[in-house]
Amino acid sequence: MTLSDPSNCCPDRENCFIHTPRPMMQIFSVKLGKLLEEDGPVQLYGYIATRDLLDPLVNYIVNRSRDDPIIVYQGSLIEMTGPKRGIEMQSAVLIEYDLRIKKGEHEVDDLQLIDGISDFSELTTPTCKPFLNRIDGAGGAVDITLAMLSEAVEATIQVDITQVHGSGFRLLLSSYVGGLEREEIHLFRGVISEACGMRRFVVAAAIDILGCV
Repeated sequence: MTLSDPSNCCPDRENCFIHTPRPMMQIFSVKLGKLLEEDGPVQLYGYIATRDLLDPLVNYIVNRSRDDPIIVYQGSLIEMTGPKRGIEMQSAVLIEYDLRIKKGEHEVDDLQLIDGISDFSELTTPTCKPFLNRIDGAGGAVDITLAMLSEAVEATIQVDITQVHGSGFRLLLSSYVGGLEREEIHLFRGVISEACGMRRFVVAAAIDILGCV
């Protein structure tokens, strides 16, 4: 909870001993589902973010600048850089997106992948049943796998790399929500070259159900 300003403290924020569970959205993965004009790897940048009733400001799921794009293939996972706090779903959640493919030196030459807003209602989103939502755009499609957890609280995962031998190692870090073990939350995939404290990862945890990393 160190990354957020919780509003569901019981009995209050100063004397908090438990967080009241509430409906929350969990995004499990973001994947480059389809490319229309490219065959090989592409340099992808832009953002995917949510807005909920708790805070109208954007809560980034993916956020990469044009100067720091990621290289992905069709079918590749797009590494999530967020969210920075849990996504509350007591009312509808908006997912905004603007992802582009870097084509040359100037932004005007770039190709729009997806751009727009999607609305997810707490009344119609499946509960505890991860589903894939495809977002089609001018340059292809992005697949987001998500679910609504009806009774959940925010949990923070902290990973510290204390020792690295040789030139480093590749790390694949995932989390699972109890009861939904078939769908993993993709947190990190990359090379670790030195001891470090990794960024914190925020997930929704179903109350009274264990999760694992």
